[in-house]
Amino acid sequence: MTGRHDWYRKTSWTESEREDFETRFTRTRKASRSQYLTIQAGYLFEGGYLRESLSLIDRMFADYPERFNFSMGFLLRAKCHAALGNVSRAIESFRMSIQTERDYPNVRTNVPLDFAQFVVQNELKELFHEALSVLDETRHVGTQFPAHDYLYYSLKSCLLDSLGMEGAKSNAELAKTAAAKTHSGFWKHPTLCLVDEEPNWLRERLDRIIVG
Repeated sequence: MTGRHDWYRKTSWTESEREDFETRFTRTRKASRSQYLTIQAGYLFEGGYLRESLSLIDRMFADYPERFNFSMGFLLRAKCHAALGNVSRAIESFRMSIQTERDYPNVRTNVPLDFAQFVVQNELKELFHEALSVLDETRHVGTQFPAHDYLYYSLKSCLLDSLGMEGAKSNAELAKTAAAKTHSGFWKHPTLCLVDEEPNWLRERLDRIIVG
């Protein structure tokens, strides 16, 4: 049975699916359309429909700009450009998402982690200091789950190691501790956002840093 929210959570984008989305979209309140476009764009990104996701995000900014969705919109745009190999456009969008969260701190995404991972994986040396600063700038914001802790400490470890700065090993050890946790720390959601499996590239990098 199709759920009543599935129409804007499609993970594929055939002609019939697009038409279904548009038909239902036109029936919605204008105040909600920015959110529907952003959510659907996110699901299309996860499904590998990168250009289609970009199209919906561009449409959101052009036709239904809602400040609440700006940070996620810029982040999705950055991730799509990153996946398409458009490095400079990805950097621009990451920075716009980060700046949006500075300007409107009540709305938060995982953009600091996504940006730092993008920088580390692509070995963008000129952005190492910037990525490290962004990580530390937003560390105190919101609740940290084990998976978030793992990414924070592991990416910080990689950046410190690449910059030849102190703290790489201790942060790698903290990342390993986060990865080993079996309880989220929240009694109602004990398994929420645990680390299921370390990415191979990150696990190997951390192991090398710890061994020295």
